[in-house]
Amino acid sequence: MIKIKKNLYQGDLDDLDLTTLRISGIQVVIVVAEELYNVIPQKIEWNDNDNTFIWKYNIRDDNSNQEDEIVNILDDIESSILGNNRTLVLCSAGISRSPYVIARYLNQVDGLTMGEAYEYLKKLNPAVDDRTPLMGEMIEL
Repeated sequence: MIKIKKNLYQGDLDDLDLTTLRISGIQVVIVVAEELYNVIPQKIEWNDNDNTFIWKYNIRDDNSNQEDEIVNILDDIESSILGNNRTLVLCSAGISRSPYVIARYLNQVDGLTMGEAYEYLKKLNPAVDDRTPLMGEMIEL
């Protein structure tokens, strides 16, 4: 799990570990991987007053038309962060879809170009892979 900025983290499936989530104080997990959609629960309950909510999206690792879904994700990230929730955006490997979504968020909210956002994320997480179709699309922007 990599901290991107206040209340925003990027990760992969390994970060969905219950102990990791609890220790890090993650309150919202946004899953952006179609292959995980049906295998991850909607909510993790620690006790009556302490829950982690999981929002799931069917994002493919290609550059097919997913714009409407990505816009919804960006709105959910913003809503979660404005609600002062620690928010983890993750995909299976943490190298393409979750970095792409976070780069789009940084572009929309912080005004970074997509290239600047990519370079920033690559510096934080050298495993970010620009050879996948989705990330390649980002670099071209």
